[in-house]
Amino acid sequence: MDDELIHDYDAAKRREYYLRNRHLKGRKKGSAKPTNSRPHKTQEQRRKERQKQLEAKVAALKARLEKLQEVLKTLTEQAKKRSGVETKKSHDKKSPDKSSSKTTGHDEKRKPEHKTAAQKAKEAKAQAKYRSKNEKLADEVKSLTEKLKTIQERIAKMRKTQAAKAQSKN
Repeated sequence: MDDELIHDYDAAKRREYYLRNRHLKGRKKGSAKPTNSRPHKTQEQRRKERQKQLEAKVAALKARLEKLQEVLKTLTEQAKKRSGVETKKSHDKKSPDKSSSKTTGHDEKRKPEHKTAAQKAKEAKAQAKYRSKNEKLADEVKSLTEKLKTIQERIAKMRKTQAAKAQSKN
């Protein structure tokens, strides 16, 4: 039992050792993790991006729809002239559902503290308003694409009939 290692704890020596070696070494160069090249987007930034994308898509679809309606109008006028039907001047119908697009202001910063019932209700109302606005835009995009499709089908049908008539005359 004389071969056993006896370890006595000496508090004074331990404190001296600590005081000599307590300096922090710090991080060595090159050991840092690389940061992301793109910054993290907030939820509001993503909402605004989506809103802009939807509005741009609606504008593009409306422009395309107007072009196709003009083409359809000229084709129908040409077809009526060839058939000898007298055309009456009619008023152009524009879509009456031009609504102003106002963005909702969500400048409130999120706070980690608990919210009151009134604050929760206000936030829920704002979220519902945002959802309904985006749903309206999405529905508008859908309806415009459907209108485009039907007009393109009508144009294709008219062109086929005109080509058939042209071949039968020759």
